[in-house]
Amino acid sequence: MAADTASMATAIRRVVRTVAIETLGVRDVGGDDDLQRLGLDSLIATILAVSLQEELGIHVPLAVVLEHPVVDDLVRVIQDGDDRAPTSTEVRLDYNESPIGPPPRAVAELRERAGDLHRYPRDLEPEVTREVAAHFGVDPGDVLLTNGVDEAVDLLLHDVAEIWTVAPGFDGYAQRAAVHDRAVHTIPLDDRWQPVAPPLAFAGSRAVFLAQPNNPTGNLFPRAWVEEVTAVADLVFLDETYLEFSDSPSFAPLLRSRPNLVLFKSFSKAFGLAGARLGALVGATQRIAPLRERRAFYSVDSLSLASVAGALADADHRAELKRHMAGARTAYLDALRSSEVFAEVRDTQTNFLLARCPTPQHSAAVTDRLAQQGVRVRRCADFGLPQWIRVSIGSYEALDALSNALARLRLP
Repeated sequence: MAADTASMATAIRRVVRTVAIETLGVRDVGGDDDLQRLGLDSLIATILAVSLQEELGIHVPLAVVLEHPVVDDLVRVIQDGDDRAPTSTEVRLDYNESPIGPPPRAVAELRERAGDLHRYPRDLEPEVTREVAAHFGVDPGDVLLTNGVDEAVDLLLHDVAEIWTVAPGFDGYAQRAAVHDRAVHTIPLDDRWQPVAPPLAFAGSRAVFLAQPNNPTGNLFPRAWVEEVTAVADLVFLDETYLEFSDSPSFAPLLRSRPNLVLFKSFSKAFGLAGARLGALVGATQRIAPLRERRAFYSVDSLSLASVAGALADADHRAELKRHMAGARTAYLDALRSSEVFAEVRDTQTNFLLARCPTPQHSAAVTDRLAQQGVRVRRCADFGLPQWIRVSIGSYEALDALSNALARLRLP
């Protein structure tokens, strides 16, 4: 036991020493050294706490590092444990999930169909396909249910050698393309997050993957620009995951005249079913038919199908979510804009907001410090926006937790 204790102390001291030397610009750090006298501030303390978590799996509250700046004292407190453990109930504002829970009729449908779990969804899948088609105003042959957006993208990548997609934008398209060894070309956005490439740039055998509204920027691309792209590109995948939160109509009316256009409809956001990994590809029958043949055997499970069937029938839940978003959006915007943490806050056409920090380092520090207080938000570095943080529009209780956590933050 003594050997294990000594080994842990050595490991903690090594991490503290490494971070101090790298960030404080000192040659060495001893056990009696006071890190604050050497230049420790809250940002460097955050880096130290993150390093301890990543290298040793030890959660260290930021306050512990700041209150125990002497190296040996800090090592002892970390080793003995601190009574300020992270909150057991985290506030999740990082994945844009429903703040009012799942649709009650989806839950009821799951319970009703639980007795059929020993069966393959041979009858349920075509039934739900018809219901999805009716909801979106298309024929059942125009709909293919998929195991989320990843399967949808995978099916389409089979016939293309390379794709074009925007940056900053949803990283999932490029990730799936890389898995399938497909080349990825970037469509750059300007400072208003609008595409700079003219539609004719995609004429010919081009496969273009877009989200409307875009994620993570949350804005709409000009409808005329999107329509012109669909007129010249060989394939256009248009992800309408966040469309219900916007003031834009769907591009579904174009499907009859543009067989190269395929829409993706999600049930994770506006339908409140992020836990049910089910989406729908919607396109011309001649485009969907070969994808149906290519899809894995029953890739969509009975539980997801049942929950979507219930959600489609629950118009009251969708209306309640829309009302909540209308009111909570303003409250979240006010809270973020009144905070001294952010240099800029932007509204979106989605169920999330964007806040810009002064530097990418600040963005990382803010994200981590909020997490240490039990509030999770999404840093957008992976999406190509290293200074920005994405904040879901959640419940009013979550807003209180976020506001309190922001008030406690101190940036250098």
